Amino acid sequence: MPVTTTVRPARPDLPRAKVRYVVYRLSGNSWRLAATRDVTIDASGRAPIEIQLGVGRWYIRSQALPTSANANSTWSPVEWYEVVPLTPD
Repeated sequence: MPVTTTVRPARPDLPRAKVRYVVYRLSGNSWRLAATRDVTIDASGRAPIEIQLGVGRWYIRSQALPTSANANSTWSPVEWYEVVPLTPD
């Protein structure tokens, strides 16, 4: 599943920012950190990743990390996912 975060400003004269993605999975009654990934933005300011989610409930958030020119951003809103098994017809 593709997920993308866009960072602004993204100019050639600025250091390339990194985006931190965190992926949480519901385990029983608790949300558990399943993965953390840091991705460097491309020339257009996008930081795309591909995430594979198994059956269950998940959420993903992202945050632009600080550079020498910019402070870190706040965390993005939560993106919720529920993956259910396919059943034959």
